[in-house]
Amino acid sequence: MFLFELFPTLSPSSFVRVFCGAALLAFPYSNRVTAEVPAVTALFPSGVQAGQSVTVKLQGSVGTAPVEVWIDRPDLTVAVTEKPDEIVITTLMDARPGVAWLRWQNAEGASDLRPFLIGSGPEIVEIEPNNATKVAQAIATLPVTINGALDKRSEIDTFSVELKAGQTLVASLDAHRSLPSPIDAVLQLADSHGFIVDQNEDSFGSDPELVWTALSDGTWYIRLFAFPAAPDSSIEYTGSPNAIYRLHLTTGPAIDHLRPLVKQPGEFSAGGWNLTGDKLSLIGEPGSLRLAPLASGAVAFTPFTIDQLPEPVGTAVVEETASASQLVTLHASITGVIDAPGDLDAYRFMGIKGHAIRFRTHTRSLGSALDPLVRFRNSTGQLVTEQDDSGESPDPNFDIIIPVDDEYTVEITDRFGSGSDLHFYSLVIGPEVADFELTLAGNRFTLDRTKPLEIPVTITRLVGLSVPIQFTIEGLPAGVTLEPIESKPEGDTAKAVTLKLTVAPGTAAAKGPIHIIGQTTGPDLKHNAKGPIDGMKVTTDSLWITLPAGG
Repeated sequence: MFLFELFPTLSPSSFVRVFCGAALLAFPYSNRVTAEVPAVTALFPSGVQAGQSVTVKLQGSVGTAPVEVWIDRPDLTVAVTEKPDEIVITTLMDARPGVAWLRWQNAEGASDLRPFLIGSGPEIVEIEPNNATKVAQAIATLPVTINGALDKRSEIDTFSVELKAGQTLVASLDAHRSLPSPIDAVLQLADSHGFIVDQNEDSFGSDPELVWTALSDGTWYIRLFAFPAAPDSSIEYTGSPNAIYRLHLTTGPAIDHLRPLVKQPGEFSAGGWNLTGDKLSLIGEPGSLRLAPLASGAVAFTPFTIDQLPEPVGTAVVEETASASQLVTLHASITGVIDAPGDLDAYRFMGIKGHAIRFRTHTRSLGSALDPLVRFRNSTGQLVTEQDDSGESPDPNFDIIIPVDDEYTVEITDRFGSGSDLHFYSLVIGPEVADFELTLAGNRFTLDRTKPLEIPVTITRLVGLSVPIQFTIEGLPAGVTLEPIESKPEGDTAKAVTLKLTVAPGTAAAKGPIHIIGQTTGPDLKHNAKGPIDGMKVTTDSLWITLPAGG
């Protein structure tokens, strides 16, 4: 007989305890030699509409019972089912759309963080078979988000929609933006005769997006297939149970970007499709922003992620399209669009000799088609510097020390002379401020009672930060101590330190979330160290530590 127990979610740092019966059967305590650490790799479906519940299948290994689930937000709860690899996730009606993070953990260790998406509109699950036009899954109403998976090699998923002449369909795939899906996907749109009328591979990194206006009434087919995100020797379409995705379809309001492109509450204009010109609002909540419904009451489909908007710096400025050279004050967060081939936007400001200015652009990370080229000129038009890519990023980021008092101009255009409504950008002109960043190799750690746990921390000192950095760890179990250490501005510890944790004899087994914190005085700075999340391009400061029971 299966044994299950549930403790409801109480706070963002709380967890659900799940005793998995199948794990008890697979690993009877009387015969168990070693315990298995949870290794949940993906959730299917990977999201649900706010206020709804969904049964979710877990990919990977749940681990040896008892297993607990940690959740980072209070508007989502988890319950078990009779199947060890299934859970039921329920969201509150007023749950904030966006990512919830879950972590499975037991007495031996923890899984990596896994994302679960809370949506603002209707959601359905892909139904197989749908690998060809003749068995395409019919989508009766839009908007909708389809939770699917390319779960085997050579897989193709096909969906059909009915469009009226003049309707604009937006189809946007989320496989990498918010999910750890190992695919480089392709979206195709075909007519009722099977002719491909549009195709896209990369709009948001490797996530495709299609926008198509129907020329006639009829049935249209959306095909989805993928290649491996990490290229290999195969010559066929890829697939696996971890190849999950969320396909957003709408013929209604779809927001592509905001003006201004800044992460702050307020009223905004929007760019995108099927919009009526209504202003929209971002509502500030603790640690996040929420998109309010449009004046018509409609909830706009939003391809980009609000939480990834650039942080505001100085004054929020929107491009004046009629101005050949727009005067701005330092410092500023500028939003504009290279709206036609060959278009060039220019912004003027007064610079003071010796002042340090930092320029940051944001385009591809927000889903823009722009490949920005930035030039910096003095008042005579002389080119001071021209900047293109920054490392592997197409967005140029650079610093300037103002050589003399003068009026300067910063220009931005497309590297290849392209332009359209989709070539939008954020150009941030900010002060160059001393600061630091802390980077880890992982986000979960297991203590050893016989020797210190060593955690390497990489330190990036920005703009010549020349003061020591002290380290503390919040959430350490009682009996676990951090050896005092600091990063000095010069020498071996300037760019890296190794934190050492020791366990006192007789310390009880423990586990829980921790934060590794670096702090300076003069300037007073405080930052959490961040580690990577497996299969994703985001990092987290939500770390986990486990102290197994003593031998």
